[in-house]
Amino acid sequence: MTTDAHREFVTLLGGPLDGQQLEVTGWSDTDRGTGVAHLTDRGQFGPGGRAMYGPAESDPAPETTDRWVWEGDCP
Repeated sequence: MTTDAHREFVTLLGGPLDGQQLEVTGWSDTDRGTGVAHLTDRGQFGPGGRAMYGPAESDPAPETTDRWVWEGDCP
């Protein structure tokens, strides 16, 4: 987890939000290990669509990783 003065972030890798950071301060270990469907207008489905990101399946500690990989887009 990347930290900055008591704030925690993950870096999004691949897909429409590549390189952006998502603040995950206060998220539970379960939520951090699951990932997110982030609302964006940059994905396959345009405005209102979502880009899905989460820890890599090969990550041994998904709840503490500081990088999430793109898993695809959804409406």
